[in-house]
Amino acid sequence: MSPRNNSKGYWLLMAATISVLPFFLFAGYSIVQLVQSKQQDLQRQMIDRSQATANAVAERLASSSGALRALATSDAVAKGDLASVYAQAKRTVQEMPDISAISMVTPDGQVQFLTLLPFGKKTFLAGDQDTVRLIFETGKPMVSEPFPSPIDNTVTITSLGVPAFRDGEVAYVIRAIFRNSSLNSLLAAQHLPSEWSSAILSRTGLIEARSPSPEQFVGKPATPAVMEALPTQRNNVFSATTREGVATQAVAVAVPGWDLYVLMEVPSSEFKEPLVRAIVFLGIFGLATLVLGGIIVSWLVFLVQKPGDRTVFDTSSTLNKVASIWPSAVALGVALVIGGFGTYVSQNALHEIDALTSRRQSIYQERRQLAELLSAYKDIEAGQRGFIITGAEAFLEPYKDALPRIPALTNALKSGLDRLDITTFSWTDLAHFSSLRLGFAAKGIELRRQEGASVMEDLELFGSGKMYMDKLRLMLGNLESQLEVETQRINTAIAEQESKTLQLQWLSQFAVGTLVILSISIWLYERRRRQGALNQLQHINETLEDRVLTRTQELSLASARIRNFALETETIIDNERKRLSREVHDQIGQIFTGLKMIAKTLKPGSLAEDQSRAMMAAIESGVKISRRIAAELRPPLLDDFGIRVALDHYLKTTFEPLEIAFDLQFPERSRLSPPQMNQLFRMVQEACTNIVRHAHAQQVEVIGQLVQTGLEVRIEDDGVGFEAHQVRTDALGLIGIKERAKLSGATVSVQPREGGGTRISIHFPEEALQPEVSS
Repeated sequence: MSPRNNSKGYWLLMAATISVLPFFLFAGYSIVQLVQSKQQDLQRQMIDRSQATANAVAERLASSSGALRALATSDAVAKGDLASVYAQAKRTVQEMPDISAISMVTPDGQVQFLTLLPFGKKTFLAGDQDTVRLIFETGKPMVSEPFPSPIDNTVTITSLGVPAFRDGEVAYVIRAIFRNSSLNSLLAAQHLPSEWSSAILSRTGLIEARSPSPEQFVGKPATPAVMEALPTQRNNVFSATTREGVATQAVAVAVPGWDLYVLMEVPSSEFKEPLVRAIVFLGIFGLATLVLGGIIVSWLVFLVQKPGDRTVFDTSSTLNKVASIWPSAVALGVALVIGGFGTYVSQNALHEIDALTSRRQSIYQERRQLAELLSAYKDIEAGQRGFIITGAEAFLEPYKDALPRIPALTNALKSGLDRLDITTFSWTDLAHFSSLRLGFAAKGIELRRQEGASVMEDLELFGSGKMYMDKLRLMLGNLESQLEVETQRINTAIAEQESKTLQLQWLSQFAVGTLVILSISIWLYERRRRQGALNQLQHINETLEDRVLTRTQELSLASARIRNFALETETIIDNERKRLSREVHDQIGQIFTGLKMIAKTLKPGSLAEDQSRAMMAAIESGVKISRRIAAELRPPLLDDFGIRVALDHYLKTTFEPLEIAFDLQFPERSRLSPPQMNQLFRMVQEACTNIVRHAHAQQVEVIGQLVQTGLEVRIEDDGVGFEAHQVRTDALGLIGIKERAKLSGATVSVQPREGGGTRISIHFPEEALQPEVSS
């Protein structure tokens, strides 16, 4: 194999290999878009879930702070009756299981009482001195850092403190004590994926609660990356590391109304997994495509470059049939079908993913509405309790705000769940328990207004209200669980659909790439064979070129001789017609004239009257016929008076008997030679004969005019006309006209006339006319 063949084979292989590059670029772009979409969706989930968790934390704190405010504004606090405050606090703890205990702290940081201990026990310092001091200084509710329980040092607790005012100043801080385990249960209720982690951070970044390993990390600070991001990256996704050292993508969301944060962390591997999987698929299928394409092209190159293969290209050989262009076209067609089918299925899959994502977003929205509905019920409970305990109308604000929100939220939630096809939830039961709970709340408020503080002794009123509130919590909690299950199912379906879409894309791209390589290879192989054949044909053509040139010259001379022969023949025929015309006119015409004179010299009565009239009519007819024959053979006017007068006489004798109107316009000096005038007369004669026979015309125009390019003659009629496909190639009339025009050096075109009819245009070029003679 020569070096030149090696170089060509190399470039052939490279061309076929590079041909699939656009498919890989398109596939890579599609995968990047899919990966980015998945990552953005994951970030959206993180932010939505973080906000939902933050709202849940805020609702629990708002409910607890409402109960504490009721205590802080009670008459017992205003009078300094700490025993009554203690009793009310005990009842509040019983009604609110989220609160482990309630305590009262004095300005010097001493715990005046703790509901976990009997009233009157010796005071002790509060474990959250910094938070208590800030409440006394600012007069605002505040959540403390986590600290050890004074009862059990192994238990970590967090406090929520509200100020209690006397004479316009903060006299006490009333605190609700939460076990951090209850805050952990609040995070667990969000049902996050097992690989995700969430935490509640204090204002200084200490971990208040954590979904994985709370016993190990509660009370410890968050990682430096999180601490650095808290002031600037709220509600934005940032890179971080968990306390266990796992790289994550995290988002920190502030708890509304409180100096707390909800931290949500997702392993970075979840963001990188689609990209890694796509790169693996790209490498495997790309390598397979290149290897297969290389094998096919190498085999074809081997076939093309076999030593001694110098046979002349034979279009009828079996090898040519196999290597012809149709296999390449079939391969490309199949590639297009596969690519189109893959694109169609991928688009449907992406639409399905979008639909599932929209469905999941709807569920997130319903879950937020569910949390708002539960928060509204809690506001009802907190407002009622605060008013019953204190009698202050200000505590009814949450109650009044929640009353109109509950029906609106319920209707919106029901509409959304109907779209989501949640059928295992009883709206009738929800409406029933909601009506009972709102009824007991309204009843308690009315009794407080009528009977005063004594209504607090009605345990049945509080117990029934709490029972129906627990039922509402249970129902809405079960609904939340169902929505969480539905969310997990949709997440699984989206993951499966994305995996199938990715696999289908790569399989279709692999098939398309392989077929394109095969198609291009076959085309290049065929092209190379044809090029070889063309080279051989070029050599043959070089030897034939001289013979073809010689033959062309001979044919040109023969054509010129034929044309000259035709002109000579036409001249001879025309001269013979002229002779015959004279003979007919002179001899036969004289005979009929003599017969007419003889008939007139007969004695009257020699012939019967009828015979005499018949004989005279026959003689007259003979005279006319002889004149007509003589004129058709060679119009005498053409030689004596020129083409214009001859045409005028011919048109009159042809169309007037048929009552066909005609118009002749022709220049006095047409610059036509006698043979050209004769040919033009015959062409007009043939055209008029066709008009009479076929056109059924009412108007005929023969117009000749000298133009810059020569003489233009148009023969037009308003007859039936014709379509281009109706003109016969063997029509003798048109053939005769074109042949006469060619002999005269003119050109002829036959076209439909605007408005109907036919137009025959005869053009004598300037060089075919006689020179103009100046007067």
